[in-house]
Amino acid sequence: MSDEQALITATVRRILSQTNVRSEGQIVVEWPSRSWRELEGAGLTGVGVEEARGGSGGSFTDVATALFEVGRHATLVPLAETMLAGWLGGRSTWDWSGGPETVSVGDAMNLVVRRNGTELQLDGIIPAVPWARVATRILIVVDSEIGPLLARLEPEDFTIEPGINLAGEYRDAVVLTSARLISDRWQPSSATTQEVRLRGALMRAVSAAGCMSSILELTTAYAHDREQFGRPIEKFQAIQQLLARLAAEVFASSICIRNAVTFVDAEDGALASMSAVVRVSQAATNVARIAHQIHGAIGITEEHSLHYFTSRLWCWRNEFGGETEWSREISKYVRIHGGVNHLWSLMTEINEEIS
Repeated sequence: MSDEQALITATVRRILSQTNVRSEGQIVVEWPSRSWRELEGAGLTGVGVEEARGGSGGSFTDVATALFEVGRHATLVPLAETMLAGWLGGRSTWDWSGGPETVSVGDAMNLVVRRNGTELQLDGIIPAVPWARVATRILIVVDSEIGPLLARLEPEDFTIEPGINLAGEYRDAVVLTSARLISDRWQPSSATTQEVRLRGALMRAVSAAGCMSSILELTTAYAHDREQFGRPIEKFQAIQQLLARLAAEVFASSICIRNAVTFVDAEDGALASMSAVVRVSQAATNVARIAHQIHGAIGITEEHSLHYFTSRLWCWRNEFGGETEWSREISKYVRIHGGVNHLWSLMTEINEEIS
């Protein structure tokens, strides 16, 4: 970890540790939240956005460092969405707005895109857009006959049908009725819908890895403190085996994330990113199950923090594509790059470059 990343970790941790996840609750009732205001004031919401565009600069490793801490504290802020929008906007001619932003990938089944001369007209509903109601703007990437297009939606372009996910995060439906975007509000996208979704999925996986590290800490502490038959339950062999499996899942996820982030910064991270997303998604299922198994019924009570973390894992593992979808994409990638006979060389090439 570089000095810059150590500073990011310390700053984000200091800010987010001031708010207890239980006191914040499952639903944000005030916006901007205290956590967001302080992250914004420290310049952390602009990490990964070029300084020339109004951001704080930094690499994807810096972005991942901040997102890991957001997951570790289970904080309800649109930091991943804003950073994803900052990356996408950086591949366009637009400056960063400086406020909370979000990104969505248009689906031809729900969104109709028509081009009228220099105007773009959008009709339809985009479901479950993260934090849409608080976003200063929404960046949408959608496939069209002339290739992927990037559109910039302002609040006056759409209406919101409020929604939340299981973790209490805003997942709003964005309703577009003959929304007309003039020429400076849309342009050909240099990022494909697949690239945007993979970047978003990896960001979710980074936060999930941070979330799982806290689940391991909570579960280890609970097994140490909880007594049964006159001794801590961590002394029972069955619990020890569960804790070992839990730790293995958490550390495997962290290693995969670290490798993927390294390759993204080297601009060759497709395979490593897809592999990390799949592995973290698998781990999220196992980690949540084992943690609740050890905690028993107390893990789902309002008084205990565990369910705040596990509910995020259940939500994040499927956003921007889940385990099954990215497993298929890995298979396609291997076929394109020589097939199964070259799988070993692909894997060892990744390992050699990382080492």
